[in-house]
Amino acid sequence: MSLQQISQDSIEAGLSAESILSRYLPKYQWKTTCSVDAAAPLDTAYEALVNSRLENPLVTLLLRVRGLQLEDSLKGFFLKNGFVLLEEEKPGFLVVGLISRPWCWRGDITPVKTRDEWINFVSSSHAKIAAVFGATRVNDRKTRLFTETRVWTEKKWDRRKFSAYWLVVKPFSWLIRKLWLREAKKEAEGDLRWETGP
Repeated sequence: MSLQQISQDSIEAGLSAESILSRYLPKYQWKTTCSVDAAAPLDTAYEALVNSRLENPLVTLLLRVRGLQLEDSLKGFFLKNGFVLLEEEKPGFLVVGLISRPWCWRGDITPVKTRDEWINFVSSSHAKIAAVFGATRVNDRKTRLFTETRVWTEKKWDRRKFSAYWLVVKPFSWLIRKLWLREAKKEAEGDLRWETGP
């Protein structure tokens, strides 16, 4: 599959995180997935997802421990914290990428400014990370909000270091994603009630 944006028909037919991220990081050693269903149409749910701000004391603490800063939206959060926008299809999905050494203090992020820089970046001592946040239509009144993150490392020694890091971080990372999706669900369903009335 090419890196050209897919059609709206493909999104509404049931686009998966698997098919999106395989275009950017087909090989990986670690994967985290999470999804929730929202009683809202596709466009409403997607806007709620990318514009949601997670105001949760536990999440704020966890992000600060990792040296990350909260922003006014999901998209703003990633761009503020060293990720590069790889692709966005509205309403459908948002893909971001990162080059870093997560096992080091503050993540040792290598800044890249464009999708091509991220795709063409070659290093044997960094992790390449791709994440997608998106929405796919289940039916006219229900949308599935989903996220998937993949990580690839080249060297065996770095894989060992990331494995040790991920053993500690994975439960908290999953929790943050789950809470973010739930917040988007809440906002999407709230917007729908506002439009349709009781």
